[in-house]
Amino acid sequence: MTLNIDESLTAKGFTASSQVPNRTIEHIDIHHWGVTGQSHDGVCDFFVNGPGATSAHFVASAGRVNCLVSPPDVAWHAGVWEENIKSLGIECRPEATDEDYATVAELIRWLRAQYGDLPLHPHREFFNTSCPGVWDLARLDALARGTQVAPAPVTPQSAAAIAPKPAPVPGEGQCRVDPGDTLTGIANQFGVSLAELIAINGITEPDKIFPGMLLDLPQAAPAPAPVASGLPPYCTVDPNDTLGGIAVQYGVPLQYILDRNPGINPDLIFPGQRINL
Repeated sequence: MTLNIDESLTAKGFTASSQVPNRTIEHIDIHHWGVTGQSHDGVCDFFVNGPGATSAHFVASAGRVNCLVSPPDVAWHAGVWEENIKSLGIECRPEATDEDYATVAELIRWLRAQYGDLPLHPHREFFNTSCPGVWDLARLDALARGTQVAPAPVTPQSAAAIAPKPAPVPGEGQCRVDPGDTLTGIANQFGVSLAELIAINGITEPDKIFPGMLLDLPQAAPAPAPVASGLPPYCTVDPNDTLGGIAVQYGVPLQYILDRNPGINPDLIFPGQRINL
């Protein structure tokens, strides 16, 4: 069969090979979509426009293959970073029809021609999951090999059959995770709350963030208004004064007055009381 690979879509979440100096391609991980009845296009749309926490190199079903992450780059498919950096991930249709098998086998045959005789592994080998469901990897391997002799290995970095996809670019109010980054370090760098950073991005495992991941940033607390210079050391409360009115009078934020007068009750000030400025 003729294999046509659609490269028009790009997954939201992946790590460019330039950020992973120890990237290798040692085997292929077989996944399934997880829920029968989903469409090929719907699965692609999830990886392209969804939350961006997972991805795959390829989505394959009967007669269709989409490359969402270029093989030299790292897709977030295995749930384990150490596995991501040495494998390729193929998402397969859970119904696993004969036509689905034929298409995935042809994709595997093509990948082996590019990257060497890559063995197949089920996703459940690396992660606590039932994935890839009913897919029979022995049958898939036999179909992929056919009567052809396995091709000689090719150095992964030298094979450029599919052009690298552009790395995700942070938008306004976002940042991109760099190698060695931690959520705590990012929160400190941008002056935001760690708890809010985790919550706004729906992160369930704070220790598992990947280089290249885009994170939404909580809105940082506004910087305090500048305090006017040349203030007297204190002022005396006049009848009908309020702390808010005194702050306006001297051109300072109300919080500045409260900070300079620990323990003061802003609702209980009296004429003659000294207010530190």
